[in-house]
Amino acid sequence: MKCPCGSDSYQSCCGPYHENFEEHAAPTALALMKSRYSAFVKHLPDYLWETTDPQIRDPRVHQMNIEWMKEVTFTGLEIIDSSEEGNKGKIEFRAHYQIKGETKVHSEKSKFRKQAGRWYYRSS
Repeated sequence: MKCPCGSDSYQSCCGPYHENFEEHAAPTALALMKSRYSAFVKHLPDYLWETTDPQIRDPRVHQMNIEWMKEVTFTGLEIIDSSEEGNKGKIEFRAHYQIKGETKVHSEKSKFRKQAGRWYYRSS
């Protein structure tokens, strides 16, 4: 089965990160971003929570993600730009999805931070 992020098979791409975040952390900001997209597709809100920078975790956002995932069908991911410098990463992407019969695109320029050897989503 192809990975929802569009790369390789799920088991050789985002699957190991989802199955055991503690043991298989994403090695780059881009890999983390793709695995977070795949977590939205596969309805894995706990993975999203665990990969959000602990300094900005918000239970309200977590609950909103859970509710939103129930209504959305994701149809594709486009990586526009990706960069890493030291412990900071930036990823620009477009996530294509459908909600209530309408086709939509979510565009974002996300920031990531590496802390204690792990990448975390920081902000959009």
